[in-house]
Amino acid sequence: MENIIQDKLYFKKIAELNGIEVNNTQLDQMEAYVNLLLQKNNVVNLISRKDIDNIWENHIIHSVSIILNVSFPRKALILDLGTGGGLPGIPIKILLPEINLTLVDSIKKKINAINEFISKLELKNTSAIWSRVENLNKEHVNHYDIILSRAVAPLKDLIKWSYPFVKKYSTSNISSTLVVLKGGDLVNELKQAQLYGKYREMIIKDIFVAGTSSKALRDKKVIIVNF
Repeated sequence: MENIIQDKLYFKKIAELNGIEVNNTQLDQMEAYVNLLLQKNNVVNLISRKDIDNIWENHIIHSVSIILNVSFPRKALILDLGTGGGLPGIPIKILLPEINLTLVDSIKKKINAINEFISKLELKNTSAIWSRVENLNKEHVNHYDIILSRAVAPLKDLIKWSYPFVKKYSTSNISSTLVVLKGGDLVNELKQAQLYGKYREMIIKDIFVAGTSSKALRDKKVIIVNF
């Protein structure tokens, strides 16, 4: 099982096993995105080279695992914070095309690559911004339903940076959310984040994706912070 060939058909199988609907157009888009990511990675450091052979599990399925743990409103406004090569935002956008996605990163070369990906994949309602998240313009304040991030900073900082940009709802049964993919020993990081406050609840879940074969997702967690 460790040597299983990972491609779009493998991804389709994993998606079906986990109840994720995916059509042929989306499969082709996902394959095209993987190819673009690999090509651009030769000139811009978007993903670790040690992950290239298992890119589908280590990056695509890892990103898509968010869908198994978080409910996305149909036309949700999503911010991918510190997106790097477009992860986790672009794989989620491909599967949920009606969301509105903004990707932000402080490294211009990465944003240039993301803009190329957006164009070639013909992703609608998707934009990329070169900026540090804390320096985003005021039109982004109190704007987003969900903010995504994939281990780009300590959780306390991610909460601090996200807070100005999530919608502030007046009813207790509706919340905006920060969703963070993390791995490793999180004990001290969680303690620091819990001391920071400014959120209603924090939920930590182990990532489980039926049918995955490698160790890529072992000890990985999704942290859901509701504001």
